[in-house]
Amino acid sequence: MSFAFHLATNDPQAWRWRYRGAIPTPSDFERNFYADVASAFVVVNASNEEPLGIALIYSLNMRDQHAYLAVQLRTNDDTVGRGVATTYLLARYAFRC
Repeated sequence: MSFAFHLATNDPQAWRWRYRGAIPTPSDFERNFYADVASAFVVVNASNEEPLGIALIYSLNMRDQHAYLAVQLRTNDDTVGRGVATTYLLARYAFRC
């Protein structure tokens, strides 16, 4: 959970992610991380299993048939292009499940 907290609060792009710039305390983050989350995944590098980010499906509305997708990856050179691939796989998973 410490990787997810660091990613959601310290990365230069964190202000755009699910918390929209608000920085929760570590205990609040851990307590509320799965609130309103339908699915959560850790994105890893396939070659060395290093965590690169997290991907979520949240605010699932079965009546109106919509949900929100959130993908947050570390900001560095080895994640270039992986955000698009991760979002594609997450959207495919959402529509299939």
